[in-house]
Amino acid sequence: MYTRYGTNCDLYCSSGCQDNICTRDNGHCSCKTNFFGNKCDSCIQGRYGSGCGLNCSSGCQNNICTKDNGHCTCKTNFSGNKCESCIQGRYGTNCQDICSSGCQNNICNKDNGYCTCESEFSGNKCESCIHGYHGTNCQSTCIVTNCMGNCDRTTGQCSSCIQGYHGTNCKTRCSSNCTEECNKSTGRCIECISGIFGDDCNKPCPVNCKETCTRDEGKCGGCKPITVGLYCNSTCGAECLPITDGTRETCNRDGRCTECIVGRYGDGCDWNCSTTCDGNCSRSKGRCTECIVGRYGDRCDKNCSKTCDGRCDRTNGKCSLCIKGYSGDTCDKDCKDNCTICNQDDINNCSQCIYGKYYGTACNYTCSLNCKHGSCYQENGDCSGGCVEGKMGMDCSKNCTWGFYSENCNRTCGNCAQNASCEITRGSCGLVGCIEGYTGDTCHAIKHKDTADEEVSPVVGGVIGAIFGIVVTLVICITVYCYIVKRNQSSKQTSESRGYRYNNQSTINTSTTGGDNSTSDDITYDTLQQVSIQQDEAANQYQTLNPDPAYVNLGLQ
Repeated sequence: MYTRYGTNCDLYCSSGCQDNICTRDNGHCSCKTNFFGNKCDSCIQGRYGSGCGLNCSSGCQNNICTKDNGHCTCKTNFSGNKCESCIQGRYGTNCQDICSSGCQNNICNKDNGYCTCESEFSGNKCESCIHGYHGTNCQSTCIVTNCMGNCDRTTGQCSSCIQGYHGTNCKTRCSSNCTEECNKSTGRCIECISGIFGDDCNKPCPVNCKETCTRDEGKCGGCKPITVGLYCNSTCGAECLPITDGTRETCNRDGRCTECIVGRYGDGCDWNCSTTCDGNCSRSKGRCTECIVGRYGDRCDKNCSKTCDGRCDRTNGKCSLCIKGYSGDTCDKDCKDNCTICNQDDINNCSQCIYGKYYGTACNYTCSLNCKHGSCYQENGDCSGGCVEGKMGMDCSKNCTWGFYSENCNRTCGNCAQNASCEITRGSCGLVGCIEGYTGDTCHAIKHKDTADEEVSPVVGGVIGAIFGIVVTLVICITVYCYIVKRNQSSKQTSESRGYRYNNQSTINTSTTGGDNSTSDDITYDTLQQVSIQQDEAANQYQTLNPDPAYVNLGLQ
């Protein structure tokens, strides 16, 4: 296939050929869209242009136009080389519409009929007369004072009146009892003002009407409270529940109660609900809205199970709750032995174990004996009241740690000997006993020692020794002095036997025999008493300066 054809290939294939390719001998080819003919050199019907891409005018006869320029033979009412325009006085898609007689020179827009108006005409298409004129050529005048717009072009009468007027030329006022408008021809009110009815709106509505009544018959649109009937001249019955909030009527226009008073049912609320209903019952069948405690059924005429804790289901008697120890829909099954309260749907699922001494979903485990009072939490068996003496931990399974005893191991052991811990229940140090300076079963008490048994520190001992030496030296000096004094006394004094004597001066005499000579030393009682007092003061000072740590009360219990 080639883009040229002919003996010498001097001819071009038609632009309508597909891909511009044709046979070499005669130029025949396959056509593009909108082309036709052996050589595809013509447009299909209704198309023109070099690429057949333009539509012939709708005004062309049989939708046929020349390929080159679109010229054609026109249909009726069309004009122009391409028949794209309407003849004078016509418009529309097919030039089927006639231009208004008010158009200047009878010419209007082909698409919409708009035109330039003659002086007496108005409107886009010049179809109306100017205000106050009517007639074929809009040359006649009309009265339009109360007209809604202009008068009718043909009759010269007002087509409609402004609000509050009626009549041929809207010269007559509507009745003052009309809400707004009245009939243009008859003057009859379209609607009466509130509280009025009748053809001429000259009759008052019934006194118990709420707001207004019907225009023709005076039937109330609604009634005032507790009144019923078409004209609201009757009252609701005593069996109707009064409704005073204005949202609904106590009874309808026929006297049927909107709702019955508590305890009544039926279309006329003339039947009593069952005495076992807790409150009201259904309007239609008297089915209790709620039963009193312990009853069930449509009319609450059946007894709930005695083991229900309160109410049961209205329909099937299923207990809402069971009393302690029971389970099942009607609480007719005993809980497991160790359950106080079990799940109503599952007898093995306990929500409370008996006495708090069991645990587990089914209360099938016993609380540890190490729990105080034997009580534990149901969820995990941990002791709820603490541990017995000597035990600790959430489940009280552990002994007290070293150095502690008693309940929950909250007390500290005493001063047991050999660095031993105490017994975990009572805190006793047992056979090992207490460290030095402490006493009692728990070794908390400080052991009080006698003064003579107390140990003396070297420093305090030195101080006391020094004082004691001074006192002894002083005594010796006094003794020597007395001895010398006695030697110088009269030699007539005879030796006395050894021993001590007391004189009126509280003097103690001591006699010492040596050789031929005898001497006597007199030591007064006051002197010895003073020495004794000084020794006591030295001992007290020792106790003050060096208290033994073993005798300090550590405050342990």
